Amino acid sequence: MIDFNNLPKDKELAKQIIESDSQAESEKRSIGLLGRFFGRKDVAPFYIAGIVLFLLILFLFVFCFFGKDTNSLSKKDLVSSILPIITTIIGYFFGQKNTDFDK
Repeated sequence: MIDFNNLPKDKELAKQIIESDSQAESEKRSIGLLGRFFGRKDVAPFYIAGIVLFLLILFLFVFCFFGKDTNSLSKKDLVSSILPIITTIIGYFFGQKNTDFDK
């Protein structure tokens, strides 16, 4: 927020400062609450996929090192069910990076 009492005396510079602040406030309102956490629309999918990837890998390591095999779920079954999701997310990262070069 601008302190209007401390604006520069140069009217053109003061006008640019006010416009810049107005534009920043408008952008802040347009991205919303989730946008503040995940970023703009063009980078939000990367951040969301990165968070999911991190949580899956963390869960996998914790379960593999500290978890116990049960009759209903073994470590092998867990790895074989989570690993395809992890590789799909990594493929998404590399696929998106290649499409950025095409632009």
